Amino acid sequence: MSSEDPKLNNEALHLNGTITKKDFVNHNSYHFKNYNRKFMGIMFLVFTAIFSFYTWTIDESIGFRIFMLIIFMFIAIVLSLLLLVWAKWIIRLRAAREYKSDQLIQNEMQLTITSEEIQQKVRRSVNHLQWRDILSAHEHQDMFRLYISKNKAILIPKTFFNSPNEMERLKGLIREKVSKDKIHFFNV
Repeated sequence: MSSEDPKLNNEALHLNGTITKKDFVNHNSYHFKNYNRKFMGIMFLVFTAIFSFYTWTIDESIGFRIFMLIIFMFIAIVLSLLLLVWAKWIIRLRAAREYKSDQLIQNEMQLTITSEEIQQKVRRSVNHLQWRDILSAHEHQDMFRLYISKNKAILIPKTFFNSPNEMERLKGLIREKVSKDKIHFFNV
């Protein structure tokens, strides 16, 4: 963590807006991206192992076995990709249903971000988070995600910002307050 920038300390960043269904679905897609990759890799290995076992039980020449193994590996890739597409579809569907059932997330959120804390206000509920509570920070084309636990994040869609300068101020605070190895910015 770098030394504190006095300019960032003096000014609070005020953001507000409502998280849309699209924002929430995109967040879930980002959140499960690594799981999807691991799932595809595991499924590819499982299919390859099954097909390899089957290939070596064929009583044919080694050339034919290798040819069949290549064909089966191609089939394993196709099946793994189909399962990946299915998993992504399920995640998006689940996220859309969760958003629809969660009335709290559909309310306007107000954020006040300073060098000391992040204050999140939804209706009459106010949460005060210190920067040390942020486990990791992620930037995507359409949002920032500040994780406060393995599965819980503060979503800050870029539509909440009034100017690019406000986004840069948030990035500056994140760089200053969050451990460098926990920052994952979109264009860095």
